[in-house]
Amino acid sequence: MKLLILPLIVYGLCVATGLNPLYTIAAVVCAAVPTAKTMYILAHGHKVEEPLVAATISITTLLSVVTLLAWLYALSSLSAQVQRAV
Repeated sequence: MKLLILPLIVYGLCVATGLNPLYTIAAVVCAAVPTAKTMYILAHGHKVEEPLVAATISITTLLSVVTLLAWLYALSSLSAQVQRAV
């Protein structure tokens, strides 16, 4: 969900609002990154679901190698628009 659906929602919102292609690329890439490691620090500090958070971070980090490349490839057409505008 985090690596596929969230970036898709962000992309849809960027297109719907007519956001500049460069900002759209930045927003989608930011949405497509794996779960932050600081989530484990928060889970550990509050003693809540530490194993689940650790597993989530590990899995999203491993899967993000593939999904980030896919998102960058999908956004490459926007990159061409940015280069033409400059």
